[in-house]
This record gives sequence, structure tokens and C-alpha cells, in this order.
Amino acid sequence: MAVSRQDRRSERAPRVTAVFGEAQANEALDHLEIMELAWHVCYAEISPPDEIIEDVLVVSEGRLDSMIQAVRLGLTDWRDLRVAADRKRDPSHRCRTRSPRPGSQLSGIALGWGIRVVRPGMFYLARVRRHCGLGDPEQARLQASGVSSTTR
Repeated sequence: MAVSRQDRRSERAPRVTAVFGEAQANEALDHLEIMELAWHVCYAEISPPDEIIEDVLVVSEGRLDSMIQAVRLGLTDWRDLRVAADRKRDPSHRCRTRSPRPGSQLSGIALGWGIRVVRPGMFYLARVRRHCGLGDPEQARLQASGVSSTTR
């Protein structure tokens, strides 16, 4: 288990080099270090989980500009990053993310690390539906009732 930032950088170096190549590996590792610092500020954790780092590398597809966008997405909402990474890993599936059940213990590829949810948020579910191409449930409800979203 890596304790220092330098140890974590050394552990990540082979995977990052495999994705970005020797020429851009140091820059990519610098971006991951910046992500680590921002993650600590945002979430009060020392470093993002390895799953998040892997998702950033998958979404980046070996391009630094895509990596910057993936890092930003991961810091803003890691669930969106997870959906984007899943789509890159297996584009034949429309969506692999399951909706949480009230009071369930969430875990696994879809939602991360066992976060206790008292009640699933419609905001999250709507976002997942939009990412998966299933449409916005609020918009569908408004259209069914004959109300325009611009008049609310």
C-alpha cells in the first residue's frame, strides 16, 4: 500500500505509461497528482480510489486533452465518469448502471464503494437515464401531462 504521493505516482507509472506512452507519461502523472490534490480538498480523502484513476485512464484514451476533461468530470461527479468509462469499455451496452433501491447498500462497478443511501435521488437517476440514452423522466412526465418545460 502506497503511503506517500511519490509512492502512489510510482505505482501508477506503468499503467499510465501503457496508456500514454513514454513521451506523455510524466505529464499524465502530473495531471493525476493534481487530481489527487483536488480530490483531497473536495472529499477529504488522501487520494481518489483506484477505480476512479482507472476510469480516468479509460476515458482519456491516451490523450492529455481528454484526460483533463475526465479528471474534471471525476472531481465534479465520479458517477458520470463511471458511466462514461463503462461506455468506452463496452459500447454495445446502452447502460450498465443500475438504479439504487431505497435503504440499500450500494457497491460494485455501477456506484462505487458501499455508500449508504436512505432514498435514491431523482437527480442522479435522471442523469443516468440521460447518459444511457433513455431520456429524461421529468421531461417525459411533463410531456405526458401536457405541460411544457418552458412554462414551469
